[in-house]
Amino acid sequence: VKDLFKANPLDVDAVIEALSEIENMKQEFDNKMGELTGTEDQMPWEKGPQQFKQMEVSPNLDKWIPRQSQNINIPGKSGPAGGNQTCNVNGVEVPGACQQ
Repeated sequence: VKDLFKANPLDVDAVIEALSEIENMKQEFDNKMGELTGTEDQMPWEKGPQQFKQMEVSPNLDKWIPRQSQNINIPGKSGPAGGNQTCNVNGVEVPGACQQ
């Protein structure tokens, strides 16, 4: 692959083909390792919904980034049972009710 990059003129198709071949060899290696060791890497979506920790936010965040109010705009009705609910998020009206 290094030699392909050094060639003048650069043959982009040859570089892409060589990189693709390296990727295929790595995948084959990973598959064989999984078979031999009995362990396989799981993809993030295979691990379930709680694979990431909840973000920890500084209690002083409001000093640095002030919160903007979220207004509920329900034409013709008041309360959560209203018709076409929209929520003002940072100056943009989005469909649905605001979550507090």
